[in-house]
Amino acid sequence: MSMVRELPEGVIWPRFKDGQPVNFGDEFVNQDGVTEKVTGFFFYEDKVFVNPSDRYSYGETVKRPEPEVLDADGVPIKVGDTVWYEIAKEPLFVDCIDPSGSLDLTYEKGGWGGYACVPPDKVTHRKRDTQEAIDTDAMLLVSESFFDQRRDEFEDRVFDLLRRQRKLLGGGQ
Repeated sequence: MSMVRELPEGVIWPRFKDGQPVNFGDEFVNQDGVTEKVTGFFFYEDKVFVNPSDRYSYGETVKRPEPEVLDADGVPIKVGDTVWYEIAKEPLFVDCIDPSGSLDLTYEKGGWGGYACVPPDKVTHRKRDTQEAIDTDAMLLVSESFFDQRRDEFEDRVFDLLRRQRKLLGGGQ
């Protein structure tokens, strides 16, 4: 026979925003914005402390840390970041990361319109290269005065453009 312990009347066990109870060992964001593990609960008449330093009124929710979500290059994604989505032609902003890790992307920070439920491995923080960008860089290089640069620097820039071209066309480095 299992023994069920009840809390005194008016005392409420701390919970996360999603309704799940906070347990020993759970990670939470303390009231200073630092992620830490739960090591103890201290109940008082009108409040509960999670660990010795974080005070909550009964019914007030405890903040869970944001899940770490990585882009296609392994770079962490945060709300507000500018990213490039593989099917979009312009940069997008991370408006929301849902609990499953999917992203809501918008064309303007806090704006409307964009993409919802985008897998994070389909975005990158790095603007993808295009033939147009390579052509523009080549034109800029040609229009710059060759005599204002060291010859080896000029050659490095030309070979960088060629490397980008090969990569864009699916060739090797």
